[in-house]
Amino acid sequence: MISRRNFFSISILMVTVLFLCMCLNNLKDSWNDYAVNRYTETAENYPSKINIYVPEDSDEENAEEQPGEESGETVISRDRVICVGDAEQITAEVVKEWVTYTKRRITAYSSLAACEAGEAGAEPAEMLVLDAACVDWGSKGEMDFLDSCLEGGTHLVFSSLPDVSVIQKNKRVREFLGIGKVLEEETTVTGFYLREGFLLGGETFYL
Repeated sequence: MISRRNFFSISILMVTVLFLCMCLNNLKDSWNDYAVNRYTETAENYPSKINIYVPEDSDEENAEEQPGEESGETVISRDRVICVGDAEQITAEVVKEWVTYTKRRITAYSSLAACEAGEAGAEPAEMLVLDAACVDWGSKGEMDFLDSCLEGGTHLVFSSLPDVSVIQKNKRVREFLGIGKVLEEETTVTGFYLREGFLLGGETFYL
């Protein structure tokens, strides 16, 4: 048989546990401001059509962000990347994903000759990703265009190199690629050594 004193003590303990387990959580949920973003500003500062980047738009007139005269927004122009090569190749798909991720604009051409004609009078691009198969390495005009890209500050990225026979026979191609002499037409490697700063992850060996 439970005495009144023990019954009162047990009742007090149960009420206390019930309060700690349920009432405090309910009060915390009712008093919280989880749904309120403390870092938001006024609605006038929200992104608008003026400063939203649309990666699918590669048109020069529409891709450039236009200044908002009424809102007084400051507009910053995006960098542009040129991709020369087959649009169906995996290289072109990787470049498109990269420019979308980094919020750059892209202009694609099927050949370097088409790129030279399309870029006549345009501002130099930040980067030119080039498939060697789309270049006429014997054309003086196309080699001059590549030289002008370098002089204009455009970074050249080759997704492939010309055939070794082209490099052997063409001195200007060797000088352009920084190749002094072709020692062998092909070679077998046992691994790759990447210097620090070349890729993410630092210095490493691939064997």
